Amino acid sequence: MNIQEVNVYPNIKRTVNIVKMNIRVMDMTLFENIILSVTFLNEDNIPVETKVLKMDKSNGYDEWMNDDGYVVEWVKQQLQIGIYA
Repeated sequence: MNIQEVNVYPNIKRTVNIVKMNIRVMDMTLFENIILSVTFLNEDNIPVETKVLKMDKSNGYDEWMNDDGYVVEWVKQQLQIGIYA
């Protein structure tokens, strides 16, 4: 079966608690950019939403230098979120 898009009426609104996120490198062009997948998980570790971000020379790639901590901080800044240990 192919994807079927179905409108829902009345619109369903829900509140979801996002408790953590996974950051994964989806693709990389060496010396140019990386494409990241950021998946938000609820308290049951169920994926709630996924965003795709591209870090390139115009927005932080040159500062990255393989520092995973830098990538986490960059993602937080791009998505305007805070993370608590």
